[in-house]
Amino acid sequence: PPVIPVDSVEEARVADVEKSADGEGTTDAVDTKDAVDTTDGVDTAMENLSVQDAAAESETAATTHVTPAEMDALLMTSLKQVMATVLDEKHTGEQLPIAASTLFSTYMLPNAPRNAELDVKKSSYKKLAKFLKAMEKHGLLGLKDIRGEMHIKSLNWTHADLRTYTPYSVKHVVKAEQAPAVEKTQKGNMIELEELLRVPPALRPLFDDVNGNPESGYMTRQQARYVLEAYIKRHNLVDTRNPRNIRVDHLVCDGLLTKDETAKLTFYPRDKLQQRLQERMILCTRLTVPGNPPVVRQGRPPTIDIVCEKKMGNKVVTRVMGLEVYGVDPASLAKELRVACASSTSVDPVPGKKTVSVLVQGHQVKIMTRLLNDRGVPTDLLKVTDKSGKAKK
Repeated sequence: PPVIPVDSVEEARVADVEKSADGEGTTDAVDTKDAVDTTDGVDTAMENLSVQDAAAESETAATTHVTPAEMDALLMTSLKQVMATVLDEKHTGEQLPIAASTLFSTYMLPNAPRNAELDVKKSSYKKLAKFLKAMEKHGLLGLKDIRGEMHIKSLNWTHADLRTYTPYSVKHVVKAEQAPAVEKTQKGNMIELEELLRVPPALRPLFDDVNGNPESGYMTRQQARYVLEAYIKRHNLVDTRNPRNIRVDHLVCDGLLTKDETAKLTFYPRDKLQQRLQERMILCTRLTVPGNPPVVRQGRPPTIDIVCEKKMGNKVVTRVMGLEVYGVDPASLAKELRVACASSTSVDPVPGKKTVSVLVQGHQVKIMTRLLNDRGVPTDLLKVTDKSGKAKK
């Protein structure tokens, strides 16, 4: 299948994650020489940007045409706003260390100046890692690499910039202790899975004998148990000396017992017979994706695979595959990941399969899980494999 294109020419230039020379996921991938202290220019840009005046302007104002210096100023202002009002010294506590992508998506984005749309790629830094490295050099925070992903290990609330900073009002500010790891999705929008059983050919005569074959061809485990009990009762197969044993007849032998058991046994334990029935039935799954009719598939539901692995040395990327079965649009997910993780993404075909994968820089399992949960995918359907080789710290 053809490669699904990213949304714009600008994004396409950064979409090739595996060839990127800048490591979003690791602090050691960011050269200290690249982390130029641009905070002197930020102060000047802030005067030109007049953030406080922009906050009083119409809601229709946008930041689509800001200069790199102005975006630098917006990023720094949002960081100071977060440190002054959300991740302050009183509320942060055990929140540290915080993943760089979480700091940006959960705290900086919703606390940006009103009408301001943060976009690291429009700044002079181009990468979130470079921006945070510059802020570390400026003294606002400290960084640490954990399992291949950049984390903020400390925040300097005594910095001179914060002592003179005046916070602005933000609607729906998220406090550190209130920030959920995974947002809850409304029940009506969740993907529904139901385990069903289908009668195999060897058991059809037994089920037909008591009219136990449903018109749909599928039944629950409890319904299958009822059918066997109805058959036992109809043919008086209960052992009069021990009700826990069942006398096996030709239909029970043909459908549930092996040839050796048929030749040797006259009675069989009732509970084990029920267990054997459950094992012989064909397992199916009914999948209901909101907005689509239910679909029944044989076997267990397929998983969505999330894989973290190393590419080009020490760079870590996160890849997700198997989205189409659950109605998740890969291009839409890639676009949202670019914003939430402040990282480059790409959508590529999976060799040998009629599916595509979404790739994003860094160890982004938590954000990936949250975005998929938001789309109604239960966490039980997500299979996470970590091949990054980073030991837990």
